[in-house]
Amino acid sequence: MEIRQLDPAVYAGRKFTARYRTKGYYDICAAEDGFRLRYVPLGAPMEKSFDDEFFGEWLEEPVAFGAFEGERLLGYVEGAPEGWNNRYRISNICIFEENARGKGLGTLLMQAIQSAGEDFPLGAVGAGRGTICHGLKGGIGSASRVIELDGKTYTLGLLVQSNHGRMSDLTIAGHNIGREIAGQIKAREEQLQPECDKGSIMMIAATERAAAGTYPETGERRPGTAGQLCGARQRGDHDRLLHRPQRAL
Repeated sequence: MEIRQLDPAVYAGRKFTARYRTKGYYDICAAEDGFRLRYVPLGAPMEKSFDDEFFGEWLEEPVAFGAFEGERLLGYVEGAPEGWNNRYRISNICIFEENARGKGLGTLLMQAIQSAGEDFPLGAVGAGRGTICHGLKGGIGSASRVIELDGKTYTLGLLVQSNHGRMSDLTIAGHNIGREIAGQIKAREEQLQPECDKGSIMMIAATERAAAGTYPETGERRPGTAGQLCGARQRGDHDRLLHRPQRAL
């Protein structure tokens, strides 16, 4: 068995039928804090099918990988970036032959498509378009560091969407440069944002090191999370630390 990237010139527009058997479905139910997914078992297994095609015209620069046994295509995965919201979408994954399921082909295909979605646009794209950060141009940015703790090496990655802050609070590496910038462009003061702190900043931190202590998966209040990074914290009503414990995949 071999994983190969599919050539759009060969596969684009090709039709296929996907078939599967299910013993239940997930129902979306209203809840006080939003919604819940509830699994509903069926009285008897049900067989379903749907028709689709490779490299749909609606996808932006799609990439696809197939699992081959010789020249026989056992299954495939397809993904494409979505510029309007700056995400990478898995548009399709399917193991065509039932006797090829449950043997890890889906995992191998997901590993292949994951490598194709490692790079993504930053700056004034998606939700970062038109944002203001400390009176200056905002957007989406990322950073990463390799750190050593307790004799082990870990990678810490951070993705930030910034739309917040006063210029006078802009602090980098402990140095308040916001006041200096404001002084340099004082002649164009009418172009500055009003000196009031409003808006929001969203941050996603990822690391392979388990979090210290025990936290719930969502919703723990951690005041000052963002304020410690780039400026004074004005409002902490929505500061949250979201933590998902490590699990074996």
